[in-house]
Amino acid sequence: MLGSLIALITSYFARPGTPHARALADATTQGDRSAKLLLDIADRLAVEQGPVPTAVAQDWLDQAQDIQQQIDRIAVAAEDAVEGAQWSPLIPRGEAAAVLAQVRITESTAIAVVSICQDLRAMAYLQQPLPANVAVTIGKTLSATADAIGQQSTTARGNPSRPLNDDTGTLRVVRRARGDAVSVVRDLDETGPLLLGGALLRDLDKITKTLSGH
Repeated sequence: MLGSLIALITSYFARPGTPHARALADATTQGDRSAKLLLDIADRLAVEQGPVPTAVAQDWLDQAQDIQQQIDRIAVAAEDAVEGAQWSPLIPRGEAAAVLAQVRITESTAIAVVSICQDLRAMAYLQQPLPANVAVTIGKTLSATADAIGQQSTTARGNPSRPLNDDTGTLRVVRRARGDAVSVVRDLDETGPLLLGGALLRDLDKITKTLSGH
């Protein structure tokens, strides 16, 4: 508790505002970064439909790993805020707990994005591009998922920890796009693209479940 107290006091003077409010702002910023990264990947796959240069895939992975590292730091701050709520009247415990839950949502999303980028980097190193029709359908799923992440971050700014409702239009678009992509991937004969397509869709499904609170 003493360590949390010192950290919170130091943090306050370095950057004014309540600890949980700062953690929420930082977490949603990283959520927006994840959404933009997936959108960039979607544009590359769906529009260019060709081999992804190793340097590009590595840059994607570097960005994803940086997002995850930032989220790890933010999670510590959010945990300190929950701890500090036990003694500080400036930190409502319910709000701090809600922010920590939001950080966990963003954290799970970031982990899945890192996995996606690792698979894409492996594809680039092996020079095994996805077939054009698969690249297009997975690109659409990536784009729809990016929109859902962005919407969740926007929602969290006003109501932290609240997952997207299953009936949200954005999630319906994601599921429809993913269903189309699954159908295309299942028809593949080549083992490499089949495994990669399946892995990407599995991680995208994990993100959808995280955003919807499942």
